Amino acid sequence: MSNKRRIEVVDLTASDETATSVDRPPKRHAGSTDQDAATVLLPSQTPTSTQIPSGIRLTRIAPLDAIDDATGNAETVDLSELINEPWRLMYQFNYKFDPEWFFGHLDDAMLGREIVFVVHYQPELKAWSQSKDCPANSKLVFPRVEMFGTHHTKMMIFFYEDDTARVVIHTANLVQTDWGKKTQGAWISTRLRKLEPNRAPGRNPSFGPDLLAYLSAYGRELEPLRALLATYDMTHETGAIVGSVPGRHRRDAGALNSFGHLRLGHLLATRVPPLAAGSGSESLVLQFSSVGGGLSEKWMMQEFRGSLLKCKKDRSSDARALQQVGTCVVYPTVEEVRDSNQGWRGGGSIPFNDKTWVKQQSWFRRLLHRWEATKAGRSRAMPHIKTFSRVSATGEVAWFLLTSHNLSQAAWGSLEKSDSQLFIRSYELGVLIYPELFQSQPQQLSTMRYATANDVAHLPKALYLNWPLSKETAAPGQQFKDEDRVDVLIRFPFDFPLSRYRAADDPWRWDVLFEGFDTFGMTRESALG
Repeated sequence: MSNKRRIEVVDLTASDETATSVDRPPKRHAGSTDQDAATVLLPSQTPTSTQIPSGIRLTRIAPLDAIDDATGNAETVDLSELINEPWRLMYQFNYKFDPEWFFGHLDDAMLGREIVFVVHYQPELKAWSQSKDCPANSKLVFPRVEMFGTHHTKMMIFFYEDDTARVVIHTANLVQTDWGKKTQGAWISTRLRKLEPNRAPGRNPSFGPDLLAYLSAYGRELEPLRALLATYDMTHETGAIVGSVPGRHRRDAGALNSFGHLRLGHLLATRVPPLAAGSGSESLVLQFSSVGGGLSEKWMMQEFRGSLLKCKKDRSSDARALQQVGTCVVYPTVEEVRDSNQGWRGGGSIPFNDKTWVKQQSWFRRLLHRWEATKAGRSRAMPHIKTFSRVSATGEVAWFLLTSHNLSQAAWGSLEKSDSQLFIRSYELGVLIYPELFQSQPQQLSTMRYATANDVAHLPKALYLNWPLSKETAAPGQQFKDEDRVDVLIRFPFDFPLSRYRAADDPWRWDVLFEGFDTFGMTRESALG
């Protein structure tokens, strides 16, 4: 009898929705050129490998009955946990900010300490900053954006009493529903230490300069932050910065690949090798909570997809290989929003206009897959998280991006003037992870794999906060050998295999009065009131 783990497979290129149990992925038909979808399977685990977390965590959902079971909150993080370690200075970058709610989460010992909020301009926030309700040591910065752009970046930077620091890049607004009701994610850095001339650097020398280069776009207002952060050692971080800043980034100024989707493509082309030949068919998996009104098939399927397909050794230059990689979009249906833990109101932060859908549906619908997240513990918590990844049929992950970027040209940028410049309207920020970042030495084998809530529940929480994984920084009691193969488990916010939209499924649009009663017995119209 075979001792292989039986895995459930859904061939996303098939016309039906039948799942079959097999031992290995089915072969693609000769001559297949379907670029819209590919087979994505559940992974088999490698028992001899050292399993470690990715450093990316979902945020906690409360109340517990809003998720599928207790494992749904395994290895999650909440706002209070992040902002109440003893810090002396905190920077909060965000889009939406509710001052009363945020300060209500600070411990009394933290009140009155210095906080700088870098947020999208709102008249009510400016009024609050000038009122007696604004704490004396709090300051608001409103960055300039292009027309129709936003300051959408979500990041926290802490400088602690013990002279260490931490960077958190995440997806949640500083408002109540984003932290208690929705699916969100956060990448958490190590506890950064001050630079010391005699301490050996880590294996990621570019993280610090790249983050500082992103922050330089804010100008003189954030010069004190850049100067202070530059005194810390950021070479041990298991991530690469992918940012967007407003403006036209020109080739002749050496800035074409600095931001937006060209920045992501540059990182993939120079740092991320293709998966091994035996990994099976692959898909780009795009998951977001908003679709830009100006989205076009040409931009998405040629310009944007072209950046996402890049990889080291340039296998993407093979036209047949390009066609073999599928494109899957994970986006909630009307039914999934209606039956969510917030009912119809859960769609209020998933802005996709009906007018945009009408223009796009002829080519966009074939890419759509449902928000199914039972194994992820998030089936009823609507997504505000944004993730982009390249995943194989066996569940192996070539790369994974957690970011504030939605699917829009304003966020990612669009090429102009014969591809000589990239125009971006908004501030955005994300972190790219790929296997090589988790190696303690160049010869070490490392892979990244899709994982469920149950898969990561056994990993010691301390590992999330004790990077890099090495003999010097391993958690107490943790065994680590340089020669080990490392399996990095990424807890995706949704389930594999992906499920293609059924014929009756309709993508959520927030400006349509859909029929029916939601979780709370409310109609769509009454929920808007």
